[in-house]
Amino acid sequence: MPNRTSISWTIHTSNPLYVVRKSDGKRGWHCVHAGQDCMRCYAETLNKRLGTGFAFSPEFTDKVEFRLNESELVAIMKMKKPSMIFLGDMLDLHASFVPEDLLRPIYNTMVAANQHIFQLSTKRPKNMADFVNGYSQFGLPEHIWVATSVGSWMYKHRLDELRKVNAKVRFVNFEPLIDTLKPPIDLSGISQVICGGESGHNHRPMNPSWAWEVYREARRQKVAFYFKQNSADYPGRGERLLGRTYHEYPIDVSPWRRG
Repeated sequence: MPNRTSISWTIHTSNPLYVVRKSDGKRGWHCVHAGQDCMRCYAETLNKRLGTGFAFSPEFTDKVEFRLNESELVAIMKMKKPSMIFLGDMLDLHASFVPEDLLRPIYNTMVAANQHIFQLSTKRPKNMADFVNGYSQFGLPEHIWVATSVGSWMYKHRLDELRKVNAKVRFVNFEPLIDTLKPPIDLSGISQVICGGESGHNHRPMNPSWAWEVYREARRQKVAFYFKQNSADYPGRGERLLGRTYHEYPIDVSPWRRG
């Protein structure tokens, strides 16, 4: 069932998709790096230690088989107390190698479980747009929030692709922020930005001025700004940006934060 998490901008994480190693059925996760902002992926580290043992590299895609954890979807439906659920933190649900027939029951569950706020993030927003816009002509309901990750100016094109997703709430994870975003940053059609540095040993340092650039753009364009953390050896260290805490959402989420 969904797990309580230390990720500060959500309450629970849930992974209704997993993989098994074809050779012996060993269970884990699979993804492939989509850019330099993936190079210190915590999910990959966990998969090497506790999962299939494979790196998140293309040469391992054919060595695993994706499966749907139906019991996880049932558990989500049974959660009556409203919560915020980050769906798919261990892999990218919209990677091209994820079978679309496994995505439909996940989206069906999210639509039905409208007591929760679901948060989905992908580094492949074009794939998300193609799927979502074919899934429903009416778009996603307001309790399903969709996002992309942009860790550097090199990936700002993902913002344009995210805007094509037919959803009422879109947000952006500017994390891990590993380089300047070279303002201006077009945040039209975006309801919230989350900003933060990389955590973990050998993390790449974040210059606070890069986060301040995001803050100024969010303020100028009247977009909710959430600062998660500075770069550090451990997650959640240094939640202040220039002496202040910013934990803003596009709506009052207190009924869901109590989940």
